[in-house]
Amino acid sequence: MATTLLTWCRDDEKVSQEAIKYPADFRYSGCRLAALPQTLGRLSGDDILIITAHGNPYNFGDKCDSFSDFTVDKFADVLRQLAPNGWNGSIYFDTCNGLAFARNLKAKIAREFPHLKLFGCEGSTNMEVDLSKHQQA
Repeated sequence: MATTLLTWCRDDEKVSQEAIKYPADFRYSGCRLAALPQTLGRLSGDDILIITAHGNPYNFGDKCDSFSDFTVDKFADVLRQLAPNGWNGSIYFDTCNGLAFARNLKAKIAREFPHLKLFGCEGSTNMEVDLSKHQQA
């Protein structure tokens, strides 16, 4: 099992600094869609993907873009296109309102990823990547 940490934020130094502290096997920091095929394409088995960014129940991304880099629908489409079939690991949304986002996403991808487990933070976070603070959607 490998852990990939995706820091989807380029406008908040605190998010980036906290992400660096978390031990991950693979990491990507930035907001380039072109990096996602490699980042998501390596997931398999019970691998874990952690996403840290700003967010609300319907979007996550950069603060300056009103978190609108990824809507629930857009991220569902990205997973369908780039994550390998059969991936049955976990996604942790280490974002504000990550649990609500995870619940909204779960309904969109349940058919394609029936065994994928989604987790998120309730309400606001302090930006530290701490998976023990997440609840399963």
